[in-house]
Amino acid sequence: MDGISTAANVIAVIELAGSIAKVCGKYIIAVKNARTDIERLTKEVDSLSNVLARLQELLNGPCAAKLPTREIAPMIQHCKCELLRLQQKLNSGLNEKDSARRAMVKLGIRSLRWPLRSKEVDAFVRSLESWKQLFNLSLQIDQT
Repeated sequence: MDGISTAANVIAVIELAGSIAKVCGKYIIAVKNARTDIERLTKEVDSLSNVLARLQELLNGPCAAKLPTREIAPMIQHCKCELLRLQQKLNSGLNEKDSARRAMVKLGIRSLRWPLRSKEVDAFVRSLESWKQLFNLSLQIDQT
């Protein structure tokens, strides 16, 4: 994978992370008993997005040709797959019984249910932390 396609993949992962953060925002408003899990997950997604934005700056910068994109590209793809899996899990909770949920909202009843268990949130947070560390390490290697 060349530098341009790697940069495009980084942009796609940043956008995906942004959409996950928006979905988490919807949950945090509507779900009352999973707030800490939602906040932890949102914080980690935002943190990963920031690291990827720095990586994107390097890939678009003047030294992009010197970067080891062959080593970074598979990591970005795996990270993207992980985020897509998370997004599907989160969206499944939003789309569940949509008409019934709307009716409950009109009556003032909280109807949105957080689709992840605490163990799943822990697993996703650990995974996102490891991706963030890998990308940070890539950035540090580049700086040296």
